[in-house]
Amino acid sequence: MEIKEISEFIQQIDRATATRGIIIRIQGNIGNIEENNGCYRAVISDNGKYGASIIMKGKMVVDYTCSCRNNGHICRHVAALAYEIKDRLGIDKKKNITTTKKKKKEKKKEISFEEGRQMERANTEKERQRAEAEKNRAEEERQRADEMELKNKILMSRLRG
Repeated sequence: MEIKEISEFIQQIDRATATRGIIIRIQGNIGNIEENNGCYRAVISDNGKYGASIIMKGKMVVDYTCSCRNNGHICRHVAALAYEIKDRLGIDKKKNITTTKKKKKEKKKEISFEEGRQMERANTEKERQRAEAEKNRAEEERQRADEMELKNKILMSRLRG
């Protein structure tokens, strides 16, 4: 794994996985986070219990694992833990620096499981709509190319005849 600053690590997470990680975090499903020499570990409750860990050197992510066995991809459990670590370390994502002031403890917005599911469905629907629009654009472009080719053939036949 390429070593990245935690904000960069979070930016590489795909939108659907990041959204699921945020929902897990908002719902308070991250257990007690233990830190030992830069290794952050927590049990994540998400249709079962999963052990997620992120190994860091300073602000840099060195490695990550999760018991969900997501085939080496960043899963929603690691995403949830990464967001939590970033906030705990006080890393400002815009300036990419560690803030010196302690942040006030944020009030967690409680959302129901169904609200989380609705958010997930909405994101899935948006992705489906984007894919459909791209498919339609490609089809229209192909049709335009076919029309141009036909017009060229007609023009060429008129010039010959």
